[in-house]
Amino acid sequence: MKAVSNRIYYALYALAALCLWPFVDAYVNNPDSFQYLNIARHLLEAQFGEMVNGYWSPLISWLLAPLLLTGFHPVLLFKALQLVIGLFGLSTWCNGLDQLHASSRISSYSKLAAIPLLLSWALLTLTADLLFVVLALRLVLFFVDHPVWNDNRRSLRAGILGGVLFLSKSIGLPFFLLFSLITYYHHRKTTTTSSWKNFMIAMARFFSISGLWITMISIKY
Repeated sequence: MKAVSNRIYYALYALAALCLWPFVDAYVNNPDSFQYLNIARHLLEAQFGEMVNGYWSPLISWLLAPLLLTGFHPVLLFKALQLVIGLFGLSTWCNGLDQLHASSRISSYSKLAAIPLLLSWALLTLTADLLFVVLALRLVLFFVDHPVWNDNRRSLRAGILGGVLFLSKSIGLPFFLLFSLITYYHHRKTTTTSSWKNFMIAMARFFSISGLWITMISIKY
């Protein structure tokens, strides 16, 4: 029943997006939006030196690049991508509330409140912020879903998710490290089955992803 009821919120999100689209389709209020689009163009043109940028993280541009091949207006494509990210965020939020067994009333109000928030973010702010928040939420719920530090595979997946979070915005590096340390310390205090090897597996995977991008930036600058 929860999965069926959540589809109602997804439908409301899609319906509201269709209604709002004609009024905000060409609206851009942040110059960073064009920088992300430029990086996507550099990627398509194989100008890898220009693609590497120490200020704007690459993930949103990597997602934009194949969309630009369709030939539609770049701003419209950016907003369409943002709407998809927002829908993924809404799904993550709804599943998270169900996962935490929130009361029916609180859960319903929270899911409804997320719709205008995500839509405004998706349609009015064309940056990587929405992508970062959605991935950060997914990371937190990944740790809440099942224990991580006593499972090799989940530790590996946590490291990958942390690396992807870093590629969305550079603040993902301190966020992931601090969050991992806190959760690992808590796990060690509450159980005897945790393993430092699993923690190192997550860190190794995380730094293999983030380190590659940091190395590319270091070489350029």
